[in-house]
Amino acid sequence: MAIPDLTPHPVAAKYAVLVDVGYLYAAAGEVLLGAKERKEYRVGADELIQSLQKHAEQRISGELLRIYWYDAARDRVPTVDQRVIAQLPWVKVRLGNLNARGQQKGVDAQIRSDLEALARHHAVDRHDSAGGR
Repeated sequence: MAIPDLTPHPVAAKYAVLVDVGYLYAAAGEVLLGAKERKEYRVGADELIQSLQKHAEQRISGELLRIYWYDAARDRVPTVDQRVIAQLPWVKVRLGNLNARGQQKGVDAQIRSDLEALARHHAVDRHDSAGGR
């Protein structure tokens, strides 16, 4: 009878990328375009997501669990663009509410909730913050 190999084998780290889209778009729009509002420009979200994924792969050894894409919509009903983004591989769209003044509400709470769930379920191996807030 063969003796099973019980030697621990290295497990690839798992990581997630959490993106506050409203914050990212506002900061990038202001810095790169001098824009005050999101409706002043269009972003190729699929190319941006691919760039973020590639950037993470170059800096983090391990396996991507998913990219969490936090955005907002009126009454949390996704726009056509948000529905398209939700169909991209490895992407999970999470929506907060967009108030009458166009401000996103509830996104920070969702980010916190997801971080807690990822930690509680040991779905990711470590936390690195690249946020600017």
